[in-house]
Amino acid sequence: MSEGEVPFYRTSKCSRHCKLGVCGINRRNAPAFRSAISNLSRLESLSVSSAGKPGLCGCLDGISSPPENLQSLKLYGNLETLPEWIKELPHLVKLKLAGTRLLEQDAAMELLGKLPKLEILLLPWSSFQGQELAFKSPQAGISFGSLRVLVFFVESRFKSVKFEEGTMPKLEGLFLRGDVVDNEFCFSGLEFLPCINEVWLDVYFPWDKSRS
Repeated sequence: MSEGEVPFYRTSKCSRHCKLGVCGINRRNAPAFRSAISNLSRLESLSVSSAGKPGLCGCLDGISSPPENLQSLKLYGNLETLPEWIKELPHLVKLKLAGTRLLEQDAAMELLGKLPKLEILLLPWSSFQGQELAFKSPQAGISFGSLRVLVFFVESRFKSVKFEEGTMPKLEGLFLRGDVVDNEFCFSGLEFLPCINEVWLDVYFPWDKSRS
């Protein structure tokens, strides 16, 4: 899709829910997209994608009235910073961030941790650009209070994934997959997840020939 083309829309409606899938978003057609989204008050599922280095960066900011009934949101493509309007989605249950390359992990986790109904968080690949990911509890209250399932892809640059006390009190399933370069990769904090009953780790470490 060229720079100025209208993005491709895929919609689905039934008696119970309304879905919208959009691909090819860029900075030229983003204003029209934002305007259209602001008027979809009944939208319950939204998928947005954009390829290339610019991706979705700067394309999703400034949606004045985000779909208040949105329950599922999937974002594919370079984003760097989460749109502030995500915190205005009180009914959001499922969130997927793929290739978003978020720069400020702590700020993003703080924002997402306040979503009251978020139950499923999917971070499949290149969701963040840092080397560490910490799920921290706020000074007052609980973070990710409704989350039940977390899926996260550990990339080679990662050094640690940490869960702190006071976060994800209802988490039942934790699924981590990927590969790491440093044999000192740290994964900690399971003792702070009181409802965890399934942990699936599929992480590959480099083979140290000197120890064989």
